[in-house]
Amino acid sequence: MTGNNENERDVEEIDAEVEAVFKQVQKEYALALPEKMAALNQAIHAAESQPHSDDLLVYALSETHRLKGTLGSYGFPELAELVASVEKLLRQSADKSGTKASPAFWKQIDGEIQSLLLQADQTAINLSRLADSS
Repeated sequence: MTGNNENERDVEEIDAEVEAVFKQVQKEYALALPEKMAALNQAIHAAESQPHSDDLLVYALSETHRLKGTLGSYGFPELAELVASVEKLLRQSADKSGTKASPAFWKQIDGEIQSLLLQADQTAINLSRLADSS
């Protein structure tokens, strides 16, 4: 029986260590969130400023999708949902013949995207400040 209790204690200690490491990684990620959001904003604005550039739209979509995934993985579901909403709007910009978004489409969705990005930026700043104070 003694061996079994030691194994349980070892498992609990390992779980606690893993949890502590995850919290540290999560904190470091949270501190980098404003920079990550700025990069996403830049990619989206570049795609919007050149609406006939497939490459810029594909890049903005790629960055949005990647950030959404890492946010979820690092335990930031609220921010991941905001970024997912931006991704959904960007995906709607792909027309039937390819990935080009028309200037009219950008005009139509610009307000929604800007609102979502503003919310996401503020959430990222708040998470970063919380991480910095802990």
